[in-house]
Amino acid sequence: MASKDVDRVQQKYRATLSQIGKPLEEPLIGSHLQLPVRPRPAEHPVFDMTLLYIPIYCHLVLHPPGEIQRPPTPELITRARIEKAVENWMD
Repeated sequence: MASKDVDRVQQKYRATLSQIGKPLEEPLIGSHLQLPVRPRPAEHPVFDMTLLYIPIYCHLVLHPPGEIQRPPTPELITRARIEKAVENWMD
């Protein structure tokens, strides 16, 4: 019974066992596949090494706070909201 189990395990993992010590083969998709180009150069974080520890978010770029300019709501959306409010009120 143990011999059958050993044979079954050997058959199952034979491909894996035969790869030990051999270099990897060419992937199935071929060598023509390339990673997409990054849209901009990578920006590496610059850490402040003067502290005893590095805070988690110290490398994030923070922009000065300013008032957010909200664009005006389009007339079509305003009209649709009013119509929906009137419909709900009538029900």
